[in-house]
Amino acid sequence: MELGDHHCLPVRFLKFLLRPRRILAMTEVNGAVPATRTALAYSPLYRPGGPLRLFALQLEEGYAAPAHAG
Repeated sequence: MELGDHHCLPVRFLKFLLRPRRILAMTEVNGAVPATRTALAYSPLYRPGGPLRLFALQLEEGYAAPAHAG
């Protein structure tokens, strides 16, 4: 492999990790709420009627604000 070939490997790995099914696998282990709409849609826990739907609604309808001004 040439030096240029190695630079693509981290990008490919990150793309793999950020696939919706991979995000769900990670969040099932660490207990976090999936942070992408696509991953939320794959999980029956966060779909309408699911036991964790409230978390999905908060993510979909809320907005992020800085912790402090400045």
